Amino acid sequence: MKSIRRAVLGFSVAILASGLASASTLTETFTSLSSTTDFTGSMNAAQFNPSLGTLNSIQIIVGAALSTQLTITNTTSNSPSSGTARTELQVVVDDSPLTLLTNGGYTSSGNFAANFNTPELDLLTGTASYNLSAGGSTTSGLITLQTKTTGNICSGSPAPVASCITYDSFATNWGAISTEFTGTGNVSLYGGTLTSTLVGNTGGNTNVTQATTAAINATVVFDYTAAPPPPSSTPEPTTLVLMGTALVGIGLLRKRIKS
Repeated sequence: MKSIRRAVLGFSVAILASGLASASTLTETFTSLSSTTDFTGSMNAAQFNPSLGTLNSIQIIVGAALSTQLTITNTTSNSPSSGTARTELQVVVDDSPLTLLTNGGYTSSGNFAANFNTPELDLLTGTASYNLSAGGSTTSGLITLQTKTTGNICSGSPAPVASCITYDSFATNWGAISTEFTGTGNVSLYGGTLTSTLVGNTGGNTNVTQATTAAINATVVFDYTAAPPPPSSTPEPTTLVLMGTALVGIGLLRKRIKS
């Protein structure tokens, strides 16, 4: 009889375990921003629907891409110049209440204004070399760069990597963040870019300009404990198989006891 009780108990535990809550993730993609630099704009993604379960953490992943062309001119009339030039793209992203990355700000008119003191991303292109005679000019080819899109995009090489920040119950602003990202509508992030030209020059007087197009993309990964499914009055096929197997086992145990 002890063996029978153990079999029944094991079957009951299996049935209960099948209905317990489980850890799950959900990824939502924000609408992207793309324009000639510099620009600011909003990106939207679906909120976490609380009917799915209990939200445990939120990871925000920000990536970017750029294409740039440099025009380099030696403005002196009597001295050659040489050196290298490159484009720098800084990207900031924040939310409307400024509870996330705290790199944004708002003007008196309520418009988003980026703060580039601590950008989420700081991308540096490869260098374009030049050797110019007095009054000479040259144009680099199209230079492109983007953050990693495959593998572990948050770390490793080759650089640059995406900006990946996770918020959970240990974050001091978790209450405000989880409330903002939970609901049945959309959540908004605001992004901005700042481009600069970095020049290392020898001789002459060199002027460098850049024409750059950039894109900002972002995703949010919700880690949550899924709510257990509601009880069903009609057993599922898997449940029927488990019940049948348990009944067969119980029958064999009874037969063994009688013999």
